[in-house]
Amino acid sequence: SEVGGVALPKMPLPQLKRVETIGTQAAAVLANALGELKKLRSGLEKLQHLDQKAIEEGTLKIEEMANGIDEDQVKAQPSDAYKAFLLEKFTKQRASLSFESIVSIYLSSKHEKDMARINPFL
Repeated sequence: SEVGGVALPKMPLPQLKRVETIGTQAAAVLANALGELKKLRSGLEKLQHLDQKAIEEGTLKIEEMANGIDEDQVKAQPSDAYKAFLLEKFTKQRASLSFESIVSIYLSSKHEKDMARINPFL
């Protein structure tokens, strides 16, 4: 380009560095927000731990119920078939139900028959 008929030499464009700063008040607000987020995260991690514990305990309870022997039912149904079933359970001739197998049975279209085959006294 020219100024008053005189050609100006080409000059390289300066390399500018962008520096961003925040004010003291904004820094305090951000620090407070980060502190609150840390508290929230800690609370959520505790809740997750409690949920996991509840799931584990519930899973064990379901397995115990599915594999247990109900003493009241023993007294109410002293049939030979029930006695044979109890003997098979006691001698581990009948497979125990895991939580996964219980859930998968309920996903089956014939879950009632499947469950009755495994434990006809549930």
